[in-house]
Amino acid sequence: MNPQTRREHLQWMAGALALASLAPARSLAQPASANVRDLIWTDKTRNRDVPVRLRMPPQPSGPVILFSHGLGGNLDAGTVWGEAWAAAGYIVIHMQHAGSDTPSVRAQGARSAMTPGAAAQRVADVRFLLDELPQQQAAGELRGADLTRIGLSGHSFGAWTTQAMAGQQLNPSLPAVHEPRLSAFIAFSPSAGRGQTDVAARFSKIRAPFFALTGTLDGDVAGNGSTPENRQAVFEGLPPGDKYELLLAEADHMTFGGQRMSRGVRRALGRDRKATTDELEPRHHALIALLTTRFWDAYLRDQQAAKRALQPAVEVQSPDRWRTK
Repeated sequence: MNPQTRREHLQWMAGALALASLAPARSLAQPASANVRDLIWTDKTRNRDVPVRLRMPPQPSGPVILFSHGLGGNLDAGTVWGEAWAAAGYIVIHMQHAGSDTPSVRAQGARSAMTPGAAAQRVADVRFLLDELPQQQAAGELRGADLTRIGLSGHSFGAWTTQAMAGQQLNPSLPAVHEPRLSAFIAFSPSAGRGQTDVAARFSKIRAPFFALTGTLDGDVAGNGSTPENRQAVFEGLPPGDKYELLLAEADHMTFGGQRMSRGVRRALGRDRKATTDELEPRHHALIALLTTRFWDAYLRDQQAAKRALQPAVEVQSPDRWRTK
């Protein structure tokens, strides 16, 4: 193994270790608070359990936001964003994907959990949740939820899940997904896929409002070849109309995970060698929470003032970057 290959291998192993060693989700028997409940919903057609965390706003009514974790994640993923969105009045539902979650990565490794089969199950999990929401509402679980306004978001592998549900062309020989029950999309650390020549073709079917967030250090942590430039190519490939991108200087992949990391995970990610990333994270998180909430207000609540405030977002100052089209 030459020095360059060895260095890349060690970087990938550090990322996989970080993903797999994230704190496990809280026990389903011990919800964090009265407004946060962990449940298991069962898709009988697939004989598959889908753990969910319901994060309810102070007044449990309004639009719904779904969140999909990254490779090796769990229900703790997106906590920072979920708390901000719930405080703004949204019903937030975090989902956990068996086969590419924390237990799966710990048991079989990151590469074995990042497969076409796991990806297909993720898409099916989202569709199951969309089918299940009216059933849960009829049973009294989601009183006040506006199921005509649902947003989907996710980080890393969850961003890929979001892109797929938004209409990314995954296979030229198959039709793109069209899910009319989803109104708007946010992808944290998206990926344009391998190869740069057909990016626009892959994303040309994404017509709904779409917000991509990435950073100048948001590279490869799972062996899929992603680079900061590859992640920025997603926005460049999107067709015009209600599309947004936030690029944060010195932000790395886990800046966008939306969960609190242990000191050991920070070391595995190299944060001890990237002090600026750590120091900037509170400001980055506050800006992300502000702008993603504004995006949801614009496209799930149809607030015109929020739409105007995205054109541009004046809070984004150099060296960070804000793009719209």
